[in-house]
Amino acid sequence: LIFNTGFGRWKSKNQGVGGMTLPDRASTGRGKYSNFNIRQFSVVSPSTNYETRFGMNKNYNDNVPSTNAIAINVLGNFNSGGAQNYNVNDRKQFNVSNLFTKMGERLTTKAGFDIFYLKNNSISESNFLGVYTFSNMEDYLAGKAASFSVTRGNPFLDMSTLRWSLFIQQGFKLTSRLTAMFGMRYEAQKDVSDRNNLGPRLGFAYTLTPRTVVRGGYGGSYVHFSPAGGGGILPLNGPHGRQDGGY
Repeated sequence: LIFNTGFGRWKSKNQGVGGMTLPDRASTGRGKYSNFNIRQFSVVSPSTNYETRFGMNKNYNDNVPSTNAIAINVLGNFNSGGAQNYNVNDRKQFNVSNLFTKMGERLTTKAGFDIFYLKNNSISESNFLGVYTFSNMEDYLAGKAASFSVTRGNPFLDMSTLRWSLFIQQGFKLTSRLTAMFGMRYEAQKDVSDRNNLGPRLGFAYTLTPRTVVRGGYGGSYVHFSPAGGGGILPLNGPHGRQDGGY
């Protein structure tokens, strides 16, 4: 039985300040993380092994602006007002896998499964108060903005995904030099309704010399839908959020 764990935290103050960006545009970021992994390995018999793995990862980070106000950008002069970059991300990830191996004189069998679960809660209020942009200092003093933009909508996002797979693989020693391998893998995901995800595996290994082995194979696989893509797109869709502007 083997296990390891880790944790940590960080904090960064006065981010985003410098050059033409004034101190009131600053923000503070902080975060923490933890992980835990355990592996159980059993020798059931001289020819049979059994292995199970479990992993857990948690990540939390947020960003808080120093000033909660409309942003003002005067091109070529200064950037002032609130940073308007308040956000929170709370991510939890779990993984369980299993591998069974049985070795024989001519036949070797491997079978197992893998389960992955991810849950992510986030808040993003980028530019929710709006930003005025002025072309120059004269326009700023005269109150003549070149443009104004603001983001509206729901800043909250709650999403999760679950995916799993099963597989079996066998290697058959046809001769002292040639081994044939064949197997099947099934994969599925909560976010995808299609369940026709059975992928075959075929392969071989041929020993030319005691130091040289030629290997070849074929396999079909399926690409999982990435929750990272959905997490980046959903806050920007029409019903969830929109960008307004004018002038």
